[in-house]
Amino acid sequence: MRFHLFLGAVVAVTLAVALPAQQAPSGYYGFACIKVKPGKGAEFQEWAADSLHKFQQANVDSGRFSAWFLLNSVMPQGISATCDYYSLWRYPALPSPPMGAEAVGEALKKASAGVGAREFIERRTALVELVSMEIWQIQIGVGTVQKGDYLFINRMKVPKVDEWVDMEKKIWQPMAEQWVKDGGLHGWFLNLPVLPGGSELKYQATTVDVLPNWEAAMKYGADISETFKKAHPGKDMEHTFEYLKMRDLAVQELWKVEDVVRPAK
Repeated sequence: MRFHLFLGAVVAVTLAVALPAQQAPSGYYGFACIKVKPGKGAEFQEWAADSLHKFQQANVDSGRFSAWFLLNSVMPQGISATCDYYSLWRYPALPSPPMGAEAVGEALKKASAGVGAREFIERRTALVELVSMEIWQIQIGVGTVQKGDYLFINRMKVPKVDEWVDMEKKIWQPMAEQWVKDGGLHGWFLNLPVLPGGSELKYQATTVDVLPNWEAAMKYGADISETFKKAHPGKDMEHTFEYLKMRDLAVQELWKVEDVVRPAK
């Protein structure tokens, strides 16, 4: 096994939508790490499936976001886990400013959610707390993300980011493309931080492995030698993988995609 903003009044964050494998770095997404208040887990799930889903559908259909995803933490879990959910969204271009109460109200009206901005915000506040918010930029994107997928989110410490990204493009990206082609993987993404930034960041990059189900997640990497041969015929795997010393996999988490919102057809 090989082994990521809370816009003002909104509990939300976008994982990458499918990108052509050879495309230059493109696309920004934000994510909110949220913690459900004690005893509110079932209520949050009901609210997220109804009001929050409708609200985000309106935001996506209006073009404010390209897509929205809600991820549920599989491991770690419990009181010590920093986040219970990630709410992720993809920006259609540059990151947009936070939504004020008026904009939230307009989106809820378009969504026919049956609640106003104040009620929506109060309900959200009663159910969850914002832990952190960040903006990242997609550097490499292979495949896509679907409801029910499992995600390994890998947080990396990388001293020489540009050199490492270049090697990921040359070595791991072709393997990810092969895995997607073979059906064992739905997608793979490499992302770099935008905000917050600075030399004090704990991690300088993340990669995301998107698996179609639990079994695939537990078996991911078991066929690595076969996939390597297909993606890099004639190359020595042990020698090629020396590049992995360019980064340190500091933290790995497992998440499940609970909800996906894309533009209505």
